[in-house]
Amino acid sequence: MNDQQLDRIWIGMLDSERLSRYYTTISIRSNRFDFAAKIVSISLSVIISGGLLTNLLGPYWVTALSIIFVIATIWAAFSNFSHKAFDAAIVAADCKELALKWRNLWTTCELLGDEVSMEKIEKLEKEMLDRTSFRKVIYIGLNEKINAKCAEETYEVIKQEFNLSPSYVG
Repeated sequence: MNDQQLDRIWIGMLDSERLSRYYTTISIRSNRFDFAAKIVSISLSVIISGGLLTNLLGPYWVTALSIIFVIATIWAAFSNFSHKAFDAAIVAADCKELALKWRNLWTTCELLGDEVSMEKIEKLEKEMLDRTSFRKVIYIGLNEKINAKCAEETYEVIKQEFNLSPSYVG
């Protein structure tokens, strides 16, 4: 097992763990946005349809609330947060499974021959590309702030789990 193979395994393990954390966070966040959009739409529809505020606020405020309701409803319909959350959860689960495979390869790589290890590395790299392909995740987008946070968390967890020096983790 040479250093280049070890580096490829290490990078695959870190990337799959980071992506699992990232897409889990995106899924949770999208579910929250979906829930908030639904609550706003339902609340405003109840208030407007009941005419509860017409006497208290006057017709101008009811008109403003009606416009906000329409905007919130259209925003919720076109942002498709529930679909985004579902797809992000699937990609997160795929990446978690891949992370386990990379960890298994990391712990057994010394027992395998160079040829077998290289074959497994290439197979896992191809599987990683297939599961995180452009067509699956493009509309989910990349949030740099969440990605950086997930990368930091991943490096810290991996560093502690494998008792590695900070210089090797990055």
